[in-house]
Amino acid sequence: MGENRRASECKQFLRRLREKGKAYPEFRVSLNTLEEEARKNGLDKETMKLALENLMNTELSAGNSIALIKCMIPRDRINDKDAKRLIAWFLSIPVSVTTLTMIIQWIIGCWEYQLINRKSIYIFYDSFFYTMLKQDKIESRLAHLIYLMTKPEDVTRRQVTRLLNLSIYSRKMSKHITALLSLFKSYKPEFVPENIAAINIQSTWRPIPESLRRGFEDARDRIILREAQKSNDLYCDWNIFNIPKSKKNQEPLVPSVKYFNIGSNIFSNKTEKSIFDVSNAAQLGQYHSIIKLPCNATSLLTNVIGYHLLTYADLEYQQRFMHNLYYTLWRSFIFENGRYSSDEMNQILDLTMEFSKYMQHGISIVNYFINEYLSCYMDEYEIKLLSLMQWSSLSVTELQDYVLKHMKIMFYSSSVSTKCKIIRTCKKLLLNLVVVNDTAFKDKSFPFLGQNFTDKLTEYIQVIENFCRELVTSALNIHNYNSLVVSEALSFYEQIDVLEVYRETSFVTLAPPAVIYGCFVTKSCALLSRVCALLLQYRKYFKEHKDRISVRSIKWLIVYAEDLVNALWYDNCFSNRNASNRYFLKSLTESAVKGSPICDIDSLLNIYQHYAVLPYMYTLSTSGLEIKTKKDASSVAAHYYSHVNQFIAALLGIKDFVPKV
Repeated sequence: MGENRRASECKQFLRRLREKGKAYPEFRVSLNTLEEEARKNGLDKETMKLALENLMNTELSAGNSIALIKCMIPRDRINDKDAKRLIAWFLSIPVSVTTLTMIIQWIIGCWEYQLINRKSIYIFYDSFFYTMLKQDKIESRLAHLIYLMTKPEDVTRRQVTRLLNLSIYSRKMSKHITALLSLFKSYKPEFVPENIAAINIQSTWRPIPESLRRGFEDARDRIILREAQKSNDLYCDWNIFNIPKSKKNQEPLVPSVKYFNIGSNIFSNKTEKSIFDVSNAAQLGQYHSIIKLPCNATSLLTNVIGYHLLTYADLEYQQRFMHNLYYTLWRSFIFENGRYSSDEMNQILDLTMEFSKYMQHGISIVNYFINEYLSCYMDEYEIKLLSLMQWSSLSVTELQDYVLKHMKIMFYSSSVSTKCKIIRTCKKLLLNLVVVNDTAFKDKSFPFLGQNFTDKLTEYIQVIENFCRELVTSALNIHNYNSLVVSEALSFYEQIDVLEVYRETSFVTLAPPAVIYGCFVTKSCALLSRVCALLLQYRKYFKEHKDRISVRSIKWLIVYAEDLVNALWYDNCFSNRNASNRYFLKSLTESAVKGSPICDIDSLLNIYQHYAVLPYMYTLSTSGLEIKTKKDASSVAAHYYSHVNQFIAALLGIKDFVPKV
């Protein structure tokens, strides 16, 4: 069914339902169409208005009302007038408790996922609070909504007294009342008795129905995407309630800003702005110097604005954050390993990585934690920790002791895919170190902790390249030159070449023979083309910086050039392998070569018969193109894998391929 037709049928169904009322015979059939439209696209404003009118004015059964509410997933933010009408109708308690409960959950979802104007809903705060005190059957769900809506200025002695009075005739205070009082205490501790303990809100209220949650999540993503296309401004929400569920009566590993913003406002600076007053870049710029930051600094990892506030906070607050973060990581991963859910532990690692990504450099205390953790455990968090290792901004000695030694142990005990990720991590680590050690930052301090990265970049490149060379060579031998490992290894040396050209280093790092020849004998034409392009880059750099190149590097480049030209063009990669300036196949015995059943073994790796180019030759030949000689094959290369052709053209004048020593 087309989308336009389905949307039209939904409107027709809701109009007929309004006319015929609960006696509408095809309710369930038509509801399926409405549900499909809500799930795929969300309901447009007209359809949402019709659905709300049916809910309020049609005397549907409780089951049908709940089914209709689950379909009320908006395409855009809900109209203020429609939202106010629904809440005013709800406060009159017109329907059954089950329907009212579902409506509250719907409002909670709209609030959490930013699908409703919070200012329009906030005007009903006192009405919701009063209804909660009077309607015990929906008390818990309303308490959840009030918990989300409460601001520091809403906390009064009268409200606290009302909540305490609800528990006078009960042996034990309800969880939802305790949660509200705990929140009130975090805002104004002088109003709430000291015996009110903190409580884990995840165990207090069940989440909204999964169908609503998924629908609201999709609606939020649609709105964010649409707004992002119109504006580059960011929008951030501090009221995060979708933290992964912890064990019963256990505080979440990543605290919410709202829950941990502890302290009284009596003696506070009246010019200070609450962190909840800042939700976009404009407000951040306006209030940056007068924002009151939360006590638990790790709660600022919630969003990008939090990253900015941490990066540019004063030194004392940044040190507090370092302590909070290290203690959180150490407690959850080492001291109390297994206490928290894997979702929570993954979340704290992800948030820490995103903060490092925002600052474009690492956090030293995180590397100390990684060293401690990997000295005790080797488990499913290895891959997550690799993402943190790539942002290590330590001295060379600390980098070797805290990061590289653990990476090496992980490498030798891992699968091919993990080995590739480790090589990729080394590449990203090197790139990040080049950025923070750029000459543009010389004699300048980074805003976070006033750090200076003074180690010489040359030493970083040499240490990481030697480390990666050892890993790559062993991996290629262990996995018999697996194409994935070959590709990642080549990518690493391509990155080094780009960085050395950019920084104009006093040396050049050549890829080892295992990588060059591994790419040359591959079945992949892309790898063959890439290795030719890399050698051409070496040639260009050697010509432009003759005074910086060592004799050893020049000799190795000559060896690579001789080996590849003899294979690709001169057809003597086997017969001439023992020449003084050759390396490829040099260890192959004469008996092995003569014992080959192939007559013309020397021509197997030329540009016409190389395994990597055979698919091109076959496809073009079947289309009628005659390709009979190496010259014809070179013309094909010029059009389809040009780096190979350019490389051969350079090699035909082998004396000019490298500068004279």
